[in-house]
Amino acid sequence: MKINTIALNDFRAFPGPEPTTFHLDGKNLLVYGENGSGKSSLFHALREFFRPEKQSIGPFKNQFTQGNGGTCSVEVVFSEGTKATWSGQTRKVEPDTKRAAMAGASLRASALDYRAILDTNYLHNFDSKPYLTAADNLGKPKLPRRINLFKVAVDSLLGGFRVTPPGGGAVTQTTIRQLWDEVEKQTRLIGGNAQSTPQSVNRACLAFNHGLNTALQQLNPFLQPLLDALGYSDLIVSNLSFGGLAPIHDRLRNKRYFDGQALWLDVQFRAISPDEPQNFLNEARLSALGLAIFLAGRLALVQSAPPDALKLLVLDDVLIGLDQSNRIPVLDVLEDRFNDWQIVLLTHDRLWFETARVRADLSGKWNVVELYASHEADTCYRPTSVTGKADVVEEYLDRADRHLAASDWRASAVYARSAFEMWLKIQCARHDVPIRFSLEPRKLDSNVYFTALEGWVTSHHAKPALAGILNILTLYRDTVFNPGSHSYPTSMSGGELRAATKAMRFVNQSAKFGQSAIHITEKLMNKTGATAEELALAAGYLRVAFIGRLRGMAKNKGLALLFSMEPHKIKPSDLWAAMTAAGWPAKRAPWVAGINTNRAVLLDDWTWPTLLTFTVAQLQSALQAVKQH
Repeated sequence: MKINTIALNDFRAFPGPEPTTFHLDGKNLLVYGENGSGKSSLFHALREFFRPEKQSIGPFKNQFTQGNGGTCSVEVVFSEGTKATWSGQTRKVEPDTKRAAMAGASLRASALDYRAILDTNYLHNFDSKPYLTAADNLGKPKLPRRINLFKVAVDSLLGGFRVTPPGGGAVTQTTIRQLWDEVEKQTRLIGGNAQSTPQSVNRACLAFNHGLNTALQQLNPFLQPLLDALGYSDLIVSNLSFGGLAPIHDRLRNKRYFDGQALWLDVQFRAISPDEPQNFLNEARLSALGLAIFLAGRLALVQSAPPDALKLLVLDDVLIGLDQSNRIPVLDVLEDRFNDWQIVLLTHDRLWFETARVRADLSGKWNVVELYASHEADTCYRPTSVTGKADVVEEYLDRADRHLAASDWRASAVYARSAFEMWLKIQCARHDVPIRFSLEPRKLDSNVYFTALEGWVTSHHAKPALAGILNILTLYRDTVFNPGSHSYPTSMSGGELRAATKAMRFVNQSAKFGQSAIHITEKLMNKTGATAEELALAAGYLRVAFIGRLRGMAKNKGLALLFSMEPHKIKPSDLWAAMTAAGWPAKRAPWVAGINTNRAVLLDDWTWPTLLTFTVAQLQSALQAVKQH
């Protein structure tokens, strides 16, 4: 089960009467939202919609619409066609036969914000009676102010865990939270002594103790590995252990309660076991620890879930305690350990959004939305939702085209350059291309990535298509793709911008690195109605195939070639001249003549206007000449 769409109508920041719909299409969703844009409203909609307890939607109605916003509602459409609507105090499920599946989905949906992470590293009413031990209650010296996760575990961490009966058997529909509710009901039945206490009190204790310990047995194996994966293997967390509840009898009714409401968090950092981790560890480690605890809880919850149950993880700015370098491992954890979950990641941090977006582009498993606050004449704030593309290069090119159509050439060039730079970074990341290190990241401009990619292509002959692409992009490195050309008066023309954006778009769409350069050349040439830009791209692939064959022949014959610290900058004509000067066997004469006949395509220096003049006939002739060797 996955979510296809979620529609909010007159819900918090999203006024009616028309709903605002977010399209997930069964994928993950990455959301950027500035303050006041409705990001948190989407978070609350997902969290409250999937709460197993019944509650009214009334408190979430937009307070500024004054009855003109329509019905306050949240509607979710699932991948198999089920539609569930929350309006008033009811949830309507269509078809009704899916109601049980919807209830099961509610138990396994998880929504976390930064407050949930804080819950794991500050004290929860430590001095109030429900969280004291029996020794404290007798007036003995206070224990260290340790972190007690009991309330967190019951309320959110493991509250939806479905348990097995104490005597064994199949998993029931009863959850940890429901067992705790029963314990609380039994508190008033605790007598002044054991004899006056009904058996129902002990049965409630037994069931709850068994259920929580079963849940912890599922959680603990995930906890330390998650902390290690987040980059904090130097922080050792002990398995969470629950001693169990026991009724405390007293002749005074107000002193009767359940002892044992304690789930202590014990950690070790570099051989030191702090009594108060919240005062010992830094913010980053506390945040990572809290995130690991909650993620382990999510993985524990689904252990008893049906295979087709919805596994939803909603994270709203949970990483504000981590700097940029410590946030990257979170994406790795989500990709490696939650790859079969549906994830909604919300953030107000633009840099983090752009970083996550590049990763989303690489995986192809995300949809992207940007939210912005806007103000209407009736003083009602209405968020503006912009559906982006997971392919960030395509998105930048779309924006470049929009500015170009408005004759805003400078803005168009900026977006075209942004597409170029992002494409380079994505290719370097995809192919693990090493980049030189700098203490000042702003100095790592597009030239650094381009040069690194060129050098990598030279030593990886299995990637000829990428070399052909670089050949095309070289035409615009000093003009459209050069940031220095945008800050001063420039002779850049609209035609040049159009050519550059078209080339960049074809590059991004046609980079099929698993195919040979010859195969791609033929595919582009034989395309019905091939454009001039597509034929230019075909020429780039063909030239790469030709140069690759030249180098292979030189190696087989042991010929001495020109040396350069940057071999990718050797012109094809220079390479050809060096090899022909070495002499060719007589049987190679027809092939040499064929290459010379097609030197405009294979050997001469190119400019973009020249490339756009190549015809299918010219490319076919050059292709046949290359194949003849």
